[in-house]
Amino acid sequence: MKLAVLEQLYKLYSEFVNTQEVCCKRFCAFCCTRNVTITTLEGFYIVNQMSAKEKEDFFGFLDLDLSKDRYIPKITINQLADCCRNGGTPPEEEIDPNWTPCSLLKGEECPVYLFRPFGCRCLVSKVQCGETGFAQIDPFILTVNTIFQQYIEHIDSQGATGNAVDILRHLKSEEFRQDYQRNDVVTGKNLISNLAIPCLMIPPEHRQKVKPILTSIHRIRV
Repeated sequence: MKLAVLEQLYKLYSEFVNTQEVCCKRFCAFCCTRNVTITTLEGFYIVNQMSAKEKEDFFGFLDLDLSKDRYIPKITINQLADCCRNGGTPPEEEIDPNWTPCSLLKGEECPVYLFRPFGCRCLVSKVQCGETGFAQIDPFILTVNTIFQQYIEHIDSQGATGNAVDILRHLKSEEFRQDYQRNDVVTGKNLISNLAIPCLMIPPEHRQKVKPILTSIHRIRV
């Protein structure tokens, strides 16, 4: 059921992005770094699409990238919301945009593009990053992105968040996948436990504009 909800959230986000002025499209890999974070639900969704042979090749390929620098998050998006709500100070994160390319890329092509995680879907720039050297994302899109990230973590609250490489490597274990399917709380190196939504991080200037999107999300019954 959670996979079905995730697919609906992806579909809803795609419909939203199609109404915005963005330059990003398939086979544009300029922003594809090793810094993408995903939830266990998103990782399971990717792995669930593969045959046994595809899994073997895929996990073997990921093992080669373990020694490479990549972003290891210290806090999830909903933990950040809870921290800010309680007046706390988020931990400092170490991230370098030059940690490239993404471990999954084959040339300019993403082999899991159709099933890519939200962290990839939501990086939508108004300008061609290859020409400017940076992405330019509309502030309202950033707010919408945050909302979707919060709900994706929310429906996977017994799961975890981590760098895509770390999450996917844990899912290599059949035992790990079975524990996850049983709704056991999952733990592992470089993984952070997910949290249900404590509050939505919506700036005052976007609260009215975002209401139709929230209504559509709530119809999914997350």
